[in-house]
Amino acid sequence: MYCKYCGEKIDEDSIFCSHCGKRICAPKASVEEIALLGESEELPKNLDKDIATIIQRMEQEFRREQVANEEALEQIEEKNDISKEEKKGECFPVTNEQKKNKRIEEVLSHIPSKASEDEFITAWQDKKNASYNIGSNVLLKGSSEEYVEYKVLKGVVCICDSAFYKNSSIQSVSFPKSLITIGSFAFGDCEKLKEVFLHKGIKTIKEGAFWGCLSLNDILFYEGLESIGDDAFYNCKSLKKITLPKSLKEIGERVFEGCTSLKTIFVPKDRVEFFREKLKMGSEIVKPKPTFWDW
Repeated sequence: MYCKYCGEKIDEDSIFCSHCGKRICAPKASVEEIALLGESEELPKNLDKDIATIIQRMEQEFRREQVANEEALEQIEEKNDISKEEKKGECFPVTNEQKKNKRIEEVLSHIPSKASEDEFITAWQDKKNASYNIGSNVLLKGSSEEYVEYKVLKGVVCICDSAFYKNSSIQSVSFPKSLITIGSFAFGDCEKLKEVFLHKGIKTIKEGAFWGCLSLNDILFYEGLESIGDDAFYNCKSLKKITLPKSLKEIGERVFEGCTSLKTIFVPKDRVEFFREKLKMGSEIVKPKPTFWDW
């Protein structure tokens, strides 16, 4: 009996070849037939089936090993909370959509709202002469022209400190869904500003963001807002009613001080006392948010 892999003679009852170590031996293979494999243009008929089987098994084993390696790599990547693309620096983790969104928000929320001199040197200006930093997706400075309405460009994540400070003409501003942060005094003393259109993505409104906006009569806060800084709406004399979301974790001092027309602040029922203490306002103003059954 001869081994079909190396052609060496082996015992008939052997399971493995003592020469090459391969398993399953072919009883009909001879040394001459094995030698002819390198010279003949076609395989000997009696070995054709055996060789094809070997190739098929090798391909199957290779595929199994390839799949096993890919599965092992995915497990390692998930354990370390990174993806193939992130390793290459091409994108954020994509193995889990929620983790991806969380990581993006964490990165973007740390973009500083204070613009540097270098940013203004390399700033890009839109048609209304507002200045943007394209690299970090921030609005550095609002339009210097006398525009009544302004729409912040899509993709912007932060409006820098004092961006529209003392703008005497703007009356309405709308933000993109990408916006996360409104900087300190970004719209401070915009006395004609009446309408502000926020989105669910906004998480931080910094100190004095809408300080002295005398004409601002309505603003809607969505769930997702986490922080409102000191004096954010100080002296907004036209505000009459607002509703604070349950997601709000931090609220500064004097946020609504000087808002002489403000009669009602609706807050989540389970946080009424918290907001009354923080805002230093009594039950005549700070009230539980009404539900469907309250109407």
